[in-house]
Amino acid sequence: MSEPTTARDAMLKNIRGERARPDQVGAPDNPRGNDVDRSYSAIPRNYLHRDLLDLEDRLYLFEQRLREYDAGVYQATASSLPSIIARVLSFREKSSIAVPQG
Repeated sequence: MSEPTTARDAMLKNIRGERARPDQVGAPDNPRGNDVDRSYSAIPRNYLHRDLLDLEDRLYLFEQRLREYDAGVYQATASSLPSIIARVLSFREKSSIAVPQG
């Protein structure tokens, strides 16, 4: 490949060079990469690894976070779900909904 002629070419050459490096982290045949993996694993992580909230409080917190992003949040039971879906579709003037398989 010839020398880069534009800033874009220089950036792409640099990216391609980084991707092609044999010393990338996690390269199976590279001890330096394995050292990097071990160093990363040794970083202390003193934060909580489990939640101190019970299920109800976690759901409440999740709902509040969704509302902060202006998400439509509707509480429903299995029996009330069809009517809530119909109400939301009607309110939004929609006649169908995409449902993933499964």
